[in-house]
Amino acid sequence: VMYMWNYPSYREALMPLDDLIARDGEAMNLADIPAGLMNGALIDGKIYGMPVGFTTHVVFYNKDLLATAGVAEPADGWTWTALRAAAAKLSSPDAQTYGFAVDAKPDPFDFEQFFWSNGAEFISADGKTLDGVMNSAAAAEVLDMFGDMIKTGEAVALNIGEQTSGSDLFKAGKLAMLEGAMWNKGGIDESGVNYGVAVLPAFGAKPVKSTINASGISIAKDSANPDLAWEFVKFFSTPEAVAMRTNDLPIRTSVAEAAGMTGDPKLGPFFKMLAVSDGTVPAFLKNPEWGRIQENLSVAIEATMIDHGNAQAHLDEAVASSARFLQ
Repeated sequence: VMYMWNYPSYREALMPLDDLIARDGEAMNLADIPAGLMNGALIDGKIYGMPVGFTTHVVFYNKDLLATAGVAEPADGWTWTALRAAAAKLSSPDAQTYGFAVDAKPDPFDFEQFFWSNGAEFISADGKTLDGVMNSAAAAEVLDMFGDMIKTGEAVALNIGEQTSGSDLFKAGKLAMLEGAMWNKGGIDESGVNYGVAVLPAFGAKPVKSTINASGISIAKDSANPDLAWEFVKFFSTPEAVAMRTNDLPIRTSVAEAAGMTGDPKLGPFFKMLAVSDGTVPAFLKNPEWGRIQENLSVAIEATMIDHGNAQAHLDEAVASSARFLQ
């Protein structure tokens, strides 16, 4: 039994759990686990792990900086247009404070949410097509927007030259808004910053989506004691065991609601983002060569941030360089 997330790389060594889940369906009560968490372990219609914990992505904002600048706190349904307008007011070169931060070298897995939210994808649903998908007009629009935010001074560029992280800037009171996840929250809590949490902004009227970072628990295909291993996985998935784990957001809706998390102003947005992101399937689950394809995508993202634009040309190059991996 092991923790797992990279199912495509290890699936040949993992036991599909579908028959076991079906056998103990009543005890597993999958209706209590959001579909987006189960989808993260689904390849070719087979489940290779049970979710253990998760985080979605949100925007942390410094309440004091917003109040001083006369900027209203973000609310559900806000847009990137609103965030950019706020970021412009919140950026002060003299005080070395910034409205927002753009990572010039993001993990493509986490960055995919912005493509989804603008109606774009990294790769086609069947994992066989990049041209017209990764380099679509909607995809280029996403990269150009972030590049333009850096150019106009609405956002500070991370991972270009200066190595200070966005989280460190936020904790120091130098960043008004930070796109992040649960791994940022503990440090922010300790910093004493007066902050709030908002859902991710939308691209106009398009449905907003979040990356779902979820670990899972799997069983080795050659396990000498598969039934005993399943008993442990089954227990680990019960409300009792889920409630014991405090370093992750709970995978069961019933546990989250009982703990008051879904209505908590600083935790509720994570669950709101999970609810609207159920249908997303990350690119790494669609093509076994994705690890090599994403290297070219990363180059395109960074080049766009440095150029402050020209996303279409950079994405076209990434698609051309990745063609050999689609054979």
